[in-house]
Amino acid sequence: MGTILVTRLYAYIALGMTITKTTTIKELCMSFEQNLHMPTKFVYGFMGGFNLISYIKQDILDIKQAAYFRNMSLHFWSPSLYFKAIVSAIHYSELLAEGMESHGFSENSQRTHYQKMEIKRSDYVFSLALLIAVQIFLFYF
Repeated sequence: MGTILVTRLYAYIALGMTITKTTTIKELCMSFEQNLHMPTKFVYGFMGGFNLISYIKQDILDIKQAAYFRNMSLHFWSPSLYFKAIVSAIHYSELLAEGMESHGFSENSQRTHYQKMEIKRSDYVFSLALLIAVQIFLFYF
């Protein structure tokens, strides 16, 4: 049973990767907001988080380099590294919230969209067929 769950997990990750390879994160998030009616606060926070990944990676490298200069070794299992990375991420989340507020973001206001993201009937049929094919493949093989 565990093997089935693990293979399904990898199959769903692969399916998600194929979707994100064909569209950008911004297009995917805007589609979620417009078609799945996700809250705008969640969508913009998600996009902000994706845009901050490169900064957080650079901060982790800086933390490791600063520890190296102090003759300390920080590995990926070091709690000190995670604590410093979390503090850095909290700082970025505060900057993101301030930026959204300064640009007039309000979660309860009606938003207009520059580009309409439409999902065609063929998209639904293709994704449902792909999902069923993955399930049949995982069940019988």
